[in-house]
Amino acid sequence: MSTFPLALFVGGGLDACAAPAVAVRLIAAGYEVQVVLTDAARQLLTPAAFRLAGIEPVDTVPAGIPIILCPADEAVGLRLETLPSLGRVAGLGQASAAFPAFAREDVLLAARWLCSPRLLADRTILITAGPTAEDIDPVRFLTNRSTGRMGIALATVAACLGARVILVHGPLALRCPPMPGLETIPVRGAREMHAAVHGRVHECDAAILCAAVADFTPRDTAGQKLKKTGLDELTLPLVRTPDILASLGALSPRPYLVGFAAETHDLERYAQDKLERKNCDLICANDVAAADSGFAVPTNRITIFRRNQPPIPLPLLDKEEAAARILELVAQAL
Repeated sequence: MSTFPLALFVGGGLDACAAPAVAVRLIAAGYEVQVVLTDAARQLLTPAAFRLAGIEPVDTVPAGIPIILCPADEAVGLRLETLPSLGRVAGLGQASAAFPAFAREDVLLAARWLCSPRLLADRTILITAGPTAEDIDPVRFLTNRSTGRMGIALATVAACLGARVILVHGPLALRCPPMPGLETIPVRGAREMHAAVHGRVHECDAAILCAAVADFTPRDTAGQKLKKTGLDELTLPLVRTPDILASLGALSPRPYLVGFAAETHDLERYAQDKLERKNCDLICANDVAAADSGFAVPTNRITIFRRNQPPIPLPLLDKEEAAARILELVAQAL
């Protein structure tokens, strides 16, 4: 990550004691952090608490520098009338009409939101994420190894770039952090995801279908738990689920369309075929057979396939940075 300047305005309240740790996380992520302590904060913390992290608190910061209020509910009175003239403002804790707020554990996301260029301002992006769960009976279901991490990364980075984001997601293994401009729509099965996507796609400039949607679902869902008594084997009839990506590709007009292809072999052949057959603008293909790429890991090695242009192989990246590379292409296209 490039180095960005940030100001951390620390107010009173017990959560102010977390401010040194917040500052350390920001510095470790590559931000240049300037700390301003209010009089209330100085009752709880001394400048020495920040000097251990190599930070000397200051009294003023340059105009235009992005600001994080920590904690937001106590720092809200901290020369708030001057904050908009200084730069973008976000808080950790309680939101207000004047600025959005993030949870303390989402401080790096808050910093990214503050420092990102608004490449997708005034755009609406629909994103799908996670697996689907196809119910067999009230206690059993079919699913896959997707955790939703890549889709969450796409949604949060798109919101950081200024987009209005509609995230339609199946059962996630990870928390999706709340943030400005991000609306979440939880669904369970493939049919429900298909309906949710088609219910909102008319609002969107682009759709990025990252969810690992089941190709098949049980033909019938039992109303009661299936019992194994007297059975040595069980045949479960399956039927095809709606192809959400192909159904969007068939729309006219349609949004700018990005699909994902999780492959274990012949990645380029399958990705190029999917690009043409489903009428996409981009296909992001990754080898899920690799231990460091794909499901349930924080990194991805993606190759981006485009129409009538050479593929773009990305190096191994954490999923947030991979999302940023993809969204840069989407922003350029839009």
